[in-house]
Amino acid sequence: MFAEDHAGGTETDTPGLTLRSARGARALAAAARRTGALPGTVLLTAWCVLTAHRAGQSVCVAAVPTSNRFLPKLARSVSTLSQDALLDLDVRAPSFDALLAKAWGAAMNAYRHSRFDALDLWELIGRVTTERGSQFARDAVFNDISALPSTLAAAAAPEGAAPELELAWSAGQSLPTRLLTFVYETEPELRLATWADPALFPRAAAEELVTGLVLLLEAVAEGDLPLDTPGPLTGVTGVRPVARGPEWVRVDGCWVSPTAVADALSDALSDLSGPLSDAPSGASGGASGGWAVEVVVEAEPGGDTGGQRLTAYVGTREQQWANADMTPDRAHAALMAVLPGRPGVLAPHRYVFVEGPPRQDAAAQRILREGTGRGRDAT
Repeated sequence: MFAEDHAGGTETDTPGLTLRSARGARALAAAARRTGALPGTVLLTAWCVLTAHRAGQSVCVAAVPTSNRFLPKLARSVSTLSQDALLDLDVRAPSFDALLAKAWGAAMNAYRHSRFDALDLWELIGRVTTERGSQFARDAVFNDISALPSTLAAAAAPEGAAPELELAWSAGQSLPTRLLTFVYETEPELRLATWADPALFPRAAAEELVTGLVLLLEAVAEGDLPLDTPGPLTGVTGVRPVARGPEWVRVDGCWVSPTAVADALSDALSDLSGPLSDAPSGASGGASGGWAVEVVVEAEPGGDTGGQRLTAYVGTREQQWANADMTPDRAHAALMAVLPGRPGVLAPHRYVFVEGPPRQDAAAQRILREGTGRGRDAT
């Protein structure tokens, strides 16, 4: 969800930001009455569209934890108390009300698939990680526990009248997420806590995101909000989409930096083969270890789907190649080993090893070996 320039690492030391707002509770209740939807669905939809808007994504993919104690026989189970429902909500809709109509179905579909064996799931994630060339991460998490008893320590309401809108910061903790939101209460006040990666959300930006959620609920309470362009959402909430440079492209549904892919692959090959000298010159990306790498974006074969793919051209010297025993499978496995903590890096769909510099006319290239390196389809 948050593939952008400042993202990095697999865990971040993240301070907590708590919102208490009577305004937010009134707006949420009014929006639920106006649309006929459940307050929880309205809040989830607003959070998803604002998160996707900030991330510059057309789909909000978020973990939505759900209790696994829904069967009597599980009441005394010694295991985790909840499991992830993986929400996949396409936020491309003409208006908030139209998106709200999709959100309920998307949430139910996520919950329907949220009962699983954890070991089987992680085996599946490992296989898909290799075959797709991307690293799974719980970038965005939304956990609404407002229906639980308020006597729970984590959800206990502070004493005193609910403020119209109050923000309070708390100590940080290490979290494997970029954006985590816990909803503790929706009436008589909207009370939630958000932990946002400070590399992506400095304090002012985190506060803008949380208050923007209240402003969005107030706008939706008044009437339907157009979503066909980013303008109305930015104007209402003050939250702007992240600015990515021209080097960023969308490939296979992901924001990708080809330069970052080239650097990561160069590092991976260097670790695999050890230090070498006299790397071919003239290639973009890293050239440490004697492997010069250039990653280019090409149209999918056939050209009728409009899709794009990444091809990595790896330049090498003849003597180096003879000693390296390099294959697309080995290159792909090495890249996947360094992929965690590098948002914006998607493994190439094809690896092409050439003699000499990778950036040369195709007719002049001597291709030494090529293939996908991706699991069952590897050649």
